[in-house]
This record gives sequence, C-alpha cells and structure tokens, in this order.
Amino acid sequence: MDQQKRDQLGIDLARQQTKLVRELKTIRVSSGLTVAEVASSMSVDEAVVYRFEKGGTNPTLATVRRYALAVGAMLDLGATTAFEHTSKAVQRAADSIEHDPVELAGPR
Repeated sequence: MDQQKRDQLGIDLARQQTKLVRELKTIRVSSGLTVAEVASSMSVDEAVVYRFEKGGTNPTLATVRRYALAVGAMLDLGATTAFEHTSKAVQRAADSIEHDPVELAGPR
C-alpha cells in the first residue's frame, strides 16, 4: 500500500473511532446516565469518562468495551480490507449523488 493510501486509511480509522465514541455518548445521554454513574460502573474517575467522550484519549478496546457495558450498549465491530473500505466509500458517494444531485451541486 502506498503512503497516500495508508495515510487516508489512518484518517478513516480515526474518524470511525470518533464516530463510535459519539454513538456511545449518545446512548449514555439517551439512557439518562450521568458521567458520574458511568465512571462508578467502570471503577474510574469521572475525568477518565470526560476525556473518553471528548476524544481526548486513545482508548484500548477493553476500555471501549467497559464503557459500552456501563451504558448498556452493544458494539458491532467488523473489519474489511482497505480495498473493500475504499470501494464502499466510493459506492456511498456515488449513491448520494444519484439520490440528491441538486443538494450536492450546492447553492445556485
């Protein structure tokens, strides 16, 4: 894999991690759980949960699982090759153009 593709994959992986943390936080909030309650369930300080939710850490998968358990969320993890990921991204972009070409054209 050339460096440019590797860099893009790294960016996409970081975006996926950020998306996962946002989704988990949304579940916490919609469940009515406080940061203090999640921290207590995880046996960590509240600051750890705040940093996790703000993206201020690079959590291990074990930490993500512990947070998910604390908020009552199920993780749906998967993996694909970089080629499959790129192909899916291109297809999603093509689908969005096909479904709403006016919106993507921008203001007139």
